[in-house]
Amino acid sequence: MASPPKSSFLDASDVEFLAQLESHAKFKQRTHDTHYNEHMPELTARLHLNPSLPEDKTGAHHVNPANNSPIHAIYLGNSHLERLETSGSKTQLHALYETGAALNAGVGGDKNENVIWRLTEGLYSILHTTNNNNNINEIKVWLLVSGTNNIHTKHGIRPRDAYTWKLLLQACLRIAPRSRVLALDVGFRNDVDDVVVEAGNRVLEGVVREVNGEVRAWEGRGGRGGNGKKGKEGEDREGGDRVVWVECRHLITRAMLDDHVHLNESGYEVLDRVVAPLVMRELGLEREKE
Repeated sequence: MASPPKSSFLDASDVEFLAQLESHAKFKQRTHDTHYNEHMPELTARLHLNPSLPEDKTGAHHVNPANNSPIHAIYLGNSHLERLETSGSKTQLHALYETGAALNAGVGGDKNENVIWRLTEGLYSILHTTNNNNNINEIKVWLLVSGTNNIHTKHGIRPRDAYTWKLLLQACLRIAPRSRVLALDVGFRNDVDDVVVEAGNRVLEGVVREVNGEVRAWEGRGGRGGNGKKGKEGEDREGGDRVVWVECRHLITRAMLDDHVHLNESGYEVLDRVVAPLVMRELGLEREKE
């Protein structure tokens, strides 16, 4: 009997899916430098890969020697994540990657296409291989923070922006089919009308529903998660959704911005109160009491 036609991104081969990513990837120098001089060295060190990937010697090389913990959470996206090192340094989210189970793969200024470029430059392949072959580093949760740099004063989230954001969700779930993706909304900005941002968020929220529908259909057909284990829809997951839309924008006021878009310490306190408990729950940890 012939196999049913492929109807889900989870049914595509890695070659097919990587080709999709590569067709939407975009190079940026800062993206390149941070990826090769910070993220990849830390990733290979924490995964104990031998030999480690070659480094690009053109930029600063930073690996946090204090954190040798297995990786169970990935922060993927833009400067809101990267700035956890500075304005967000007092948060639980920061502590989770400083000495805990998270890897912070945030780069300032990154659009969806730049994040996709980093996935095609080794991040996807390494995490996918490790997640499927090494239970020690099984990815349980992603924090995706991307999209704000795709919004412009003259336009909001366009169809191509929604599609590249969808590719990011799909990449996370292909790397770790049993994981949860926490997709953070796009915050309000001082240089973009709130109506534009709000409309963009409605589009992205619709993408979340679409991806969750595909995953449920895939699991209903007997799709299998990482390590050959059948996806466990609903087990320890509210509603069984692999992607959770997380809203924070209405809680962050203009006074919580450092500039037109970046959060100050107060903004990160609010973000942390909303997001950190969700990450901790997926990791099976109780958030430290303040």
